[in-house]
Amino acid sequence: MSPLSVRLPALAVAIAAFVPSLPAQSLFASQVVSFNQGTGGGIFIQSNILGAPHGGGSGSGSLDVLTLGNAGSVTLGFDVVIRDGPGADFTAFENGFLVGAPLGGSVFAECAFVEVSSNGVDFARFPTSYKPSVAGTTPMGSLAGLCGGTPVFANPSTNSISPFDPVVSGGDAFDLADLAQDPLVIGGQVDLQAISFVRLVDVNAGVDLDSHGNPIPGGASADIDAVAVLHHTAEADGGPVCDLSVDAQGFIHWRLGDPDGLLDLDFATLASSLQTTPFDAFTLLSFFQLVSFDGSVAEAVSTFTTSSGIPVPMLLAVSVRDHAGNLAGDQVALQN
Repeated sequence: MSPLSVRLPALAVAIAAFVPSLPAQSLFASQVVSFNQGTGGGIFIQSNILGAPHGGGSGSGSLDVLTLGNAGSVTLGFDVVIRDGPGADFTAFENGFLVGAPLGGSVFAECAFVEVSSNGVDFARFPTSYKPSVAGTTPMGSLAGLCGGTPVFANPSTNSISPFDPVVSGGDAFDLADLAQDPLVIGGQVDLQAISFVRLVDVNAGVDLDSHGNPIPGGASADIDAVAVLHHTAEADGGPVCDLSVDAQGFIHWRLGDPDGLLDLDFATLASSLQTTPFDAFTLLSFFQLVSFDGSVAEAVSTFTTSSGIPVPMLLAVSVRDHAGNLAGDQVALQN
């Protein structure tokens, strides 16, 4: 063996000791690409919106936020490229909190529209729907397609609640599949498998309209805590499927499975929540009937419709892990 071959491994170790390791890719917003500060007061510290959420729970809003200001907006960049996977693809966290009873009370909501872009120029906006149980109120589930309608519970500084699990995290989860019929998606300007930017635009409460022409209520300007990525192009192939949707007749569809086979799911982790309150997932399944199964993924449909079985707007979330620990989850507003 030559002296050089003996010295090369030692040299490699010495070089590695002086080369800093690359930071892991963050699954939260990592860059404020642009900030258009609106009018009014608030907390205008841009770094507050980066990194993990700092939820205050159902009764308190976080102060670790970036206030958009009236008519303000912020565009966020990420270390990873967001893609349309099974279920929710990212969660946006505002600092809303409940006023009143947990199941019947309103959220003190200061909402923002949510938009996504592949190129930073063309932005597709999520469709929105406001449907209260009582005019002017904002119970969870009454503000669909908007950021700000749900309290935030995940806070790595104070608890172990996963910001990537819609069942427990709080915040408002978004499924890129909801944009499939957007003209920019159909035209190819926005690629749902390659989303690099998320933009949040303050809602002018009482003036701005939802996708059905209804005025959106709320307080002053939105205070954005964080955005977490649930599906991205760097994640491993496969993983569980846990996907919720509501059809035009109001039936809830639940797709549950795994490309490696249904038994690859860890059914001990199957979880659900209603109005962010834990609800036994197997009891929930009893209200569904199986309509298809391809050996890997099952699809079940609710035995009731949102108009016949949901007395007030509600927020339903489900999640599951596979035996490797990979998570999939979704959240859907049930509007009667």
